[in-house]
Formats: sequence, structure tokens, C-alpha cells
Amino acid sequence: MDIQLPATTVGSLPKPPTREGHEFAGWNMARDGSGIPFHEKTLIEADIVLVVYAQWKKEEVPPPPLPRLNVEVVPSKETLTPLAGERSSTFRVRVSGFKNKADADSTWLGVTHPTGLLLGVGDTATEDTKIFTITVEYNGTTAFPSGLATLRLNLNMPKGYEYADATPTAQVAIRDGLTKDNSIPVNQDNRKAFNDYANTPEGLKRHYQLTEDIELPAVSFGASNWTAIGKGAAAERFTGSFDGNGFKIFGLTLHAPDNDLQGLFGVIGEGAEVSNLGLEGGSVRGRETVGSLVGRNLGIVRNCVALNSSVTITENSTFLGRVVGVAGANTTLQNNHARAMTNYVPPASSVGANLKDGATTSAHNTENFWRQTLRIGTAGSQDYLVWNFNNVWQWSSASQLPILRGVGGTQNHTVQ
Repeated sequence: MDIQLPATTVGSLPKPPTREGHEFAGWNMARDGSGIPFHEKTLIEADIVLVVYAQWKKEEVPPPPLPRLNVEVVPSKETLTPLAGERSSTFRVRVSGFKNKADADSTWLGVTHPTGLLLGVGDTATEDTKIFTITVEYNGTTAFPSGLATLRLNLNMPKGYEYADATPTAQVAIRDGLTKDNSIPVNQDNRKAFNDYANTPEGLKRHYQLTEDIELPAVSFGASNWTAIGKGAAAERFTGSFDGNGFKIFGLTLHAPDNDLQGLFGVIGEGAEVSNLGLEGGSVRGRETVGSLVGRNLGIVRNCVALNSSVTITENSTFLGRVVGVAGANTTLQNNHARAMTNYVPPASSVGANLKDGATTSAHNTENFWRQTLRIGTAGSQDYLVWNFNNVWQWSSASQLPILRGVGGTQNHTVQ
């Protein structure tokens, strides 16, 4: 439009009109909005009559909200280990809010999960709810360095629904025992599963930690409530770790008079470690190389104590100890002690180890050795454990061993 001077503006416009279901979008010089927009600053010729047209934009009405499905996962987190009875767990995924059973029936669940977990999914549906049952099983060998696996639950539902919250997940803690930081918990409930698994080729290499005191069941005379962990062959030795966390195992009873290498652990190999553990009560009986905690130590035993238990060997050998039966070269025995009842076969010491294969110690065929090695506390302490030479024991020059007062020769005696 050509404007003939002089020209002016309207200055102000009337109040915008209203129209149901529409939003006012301004004025235009053409009915269909293809002309020049008209506003307060539009120049017009003086005394000219203009017709302008209101422009409208249809209001967008939002669609009604979709039905929202509520998803509940119970439990939200589980812990799995390689032990029998702890390899699998079950989650229940409850999905509610369906408009009808047909929609519930047509909904299915996909689960994204990491390697090392095996899954099975079942389901049932009611009028407005569907329940999925997810069984998760750990294969026992895959490593989970973080100790955690996340299951992502993907619901495939009919059109017209949405989640009430974010996409649901389930958490699985995996204590694989492949590192000390991810040790397998040992407790009163899984003690038997631990004993069995720790004697398998995989279990001998794992790491464990005690999470509470354990009381082993009482058994009749001649029976056992434990199997020594680890044997003599290199491939059968315990090479992992066991951290007692300051807890105790009560009532360890192991009756194996015809077998060597007996104790809570039969043999711990190079690099293995048993620490921070107490044993109280019970008895260990084996042929030779016997200790309440470890029969033969080729690794590290530290901060362990044996209290009020008996250790017996049936073979007249030198391999018996209250805590450790025998320790090889380049091994570590640190801060261990015993207050125990031990059947006689030389030499037994307060730390309970007979040092061999290059390890050094005082000669055990002197009275001073028995006195010095059977003390506890600081050097020079007179707190004797068992070898009370003042009232109970006397030194036998013939056998070069302690014997009970009033008894001659070399015989087996139980020290009470």
C-alpha cells in the first residue's frame, strides 16, 4: 500500500476482541491475514477510512492425560554370592493402574541385565494389575568389581499408558569373593554352605569375611561339625583370605584321627591370609600336622586366638600346635595366642606353630624353650598358659620334654 503524505498513526487500538476457543492474533488489512498487519505504529493517510480484520489462532486443547501405571519392585535390592542357597533370588514387579484385564494381559516385561546373571520371568494378571516374578541367578564365576548389578525393567504396554515414575530398576549386590574388597560374607546361617564351597576348586581361591559370631552345632563323640579347608597338594590349598573381623567361631569339632592337616583350615598356601579371628571351645583331632586354626601354614596368620579348646594328634610326631600346627619358610605368624587344652605331643607353643623349612626358632628340647614360648603378654611375663612347671609339669632329661609331675617316661597326657 502506498502511503500519501501527510500520514499519521492511530496511536492506540481498541481492546482486543474475544472469541470462544480462539486466541486473538492481531489485526490485518486482509480478511485472510495475507495483507499488511495493522498496529499502533502503522502509518495511514489522514482522513482515510480503513477496514481491518481481527486475526485468530485456534486454541490448542491438550489431550487428556494418559493413565499412569504404578510400578513397585520388591525387594528393591538383593545380595547374591557363589554359596549354595545364596546364588539366586526372586523379585516381584507389581504393575497397577490398567483400565482392564485385556490391557494387563497384553503387557510384557523385558529385563536388561549384565553378563553373569541368568534370568527367568513369570507373570499373572488381574483386572487392573499385573505381577511379574523375576528369578535372578548368579553363575558363580563372573567378576563384579563394583559389587553391584542393575536390572533395567522395560515394560512393553499398550498405547495410551505411561509410567507414573522413571523407568524402574532392581539392584543386585554381587559378593563374588574375587577380591578382598568384595569378600563373601560368612554368618551363622550360611556357615555350612561356606565350609562346603571353600573346599571346592573355585572356593579355595576366594576371599571371605565373618560378619557375626558363629556357633557350630554340638555333635556326639567321634563326630565332626566341620571339614578342614584346604589339603596338602598345591592345587588343593586355600589361597584366598578369611577375615574374622574380630568375631569368634564357637565349638569347632573335628574328629579325623587317621588324617593329617587338620584344623579350621587344613592348609593355607602362599599368599593366603587368615586374620582377626577367635576360636573358642571344641576340639580338633588328627593324625599329625594339626592346629586349632590351621594345620599347615604357608601364608599369613595374624591377630588370631584359640581359647579353651583341645588339639590332639594320634601320631607321635612334632607337628601339633594350639593355633597353627606347622609353619613353612617365609610365612608370617603375627600377634596370635592361645589359652588352650592341648594333648601332649611335642612341641606345642603359645602361638601354636612349629616352624620348619628354613624358619628359625629356639631349640625345643630345652626346658627354657617350653617356659619362654608358652608365655603370653610382654617379655618377662610370668603368666603361663599351660606349662606350669611349679605345680603340674617337670622337665624330663631323658625325653627332653615336659612330663606330668609324678609320671616317668614319655606318655600321652591330656592337659586340663
